[in-house]
Amino acid sequence: MTLGGVYSTKAIVSGSATDSTSTITGGLILAGGAGIAKTLTTGASRIIKALVTATGITLDATHHLISTTNGVPITLTLPASPITGQTYMVKSKGAGQVTIAAAAGNTLFTNAAVTTFVLNTGDATIVTYDGATWVVM
Repeated sequence: MTLGGVYSTKAIVSGSATDSTSTITGGLILAGGAGIAKTLTTGASRIIKALVTATGITLDATHHLISTTNGVPITLTLPASPITGQTYMVKSKGAGQVTIAAAAGNTLFTNAAVTTFVLNTGDATIVTYDGATWVVM
């Protein structure tokens, strides 16, 4: 698989935005030590917005990577009108649980149709809308 080029990331921390640009080569290391040991290349730039939050929010089309730092339980609510292929990657880094909730009228599919599921400290997930339901990886 090849993917890459110059990636721009925007992290929102406590309401302020910080921009940075980096070139990814040599591999992509994911939290927990998993990774892809290939060079990532692409013909175009790609913007990936990262959000660090300690409070519950309703996600929208501008969010992609969400890292939580909450000390108490919070809820991340998925959009009510998602687009097929819309994807969120969530990592729970805080001490409080993170509930991921489908908006009214939507469902999540883990091993059954549900409306919420919980991440504990250190857990991570990818949630993608397949046109009918949010699929939890």
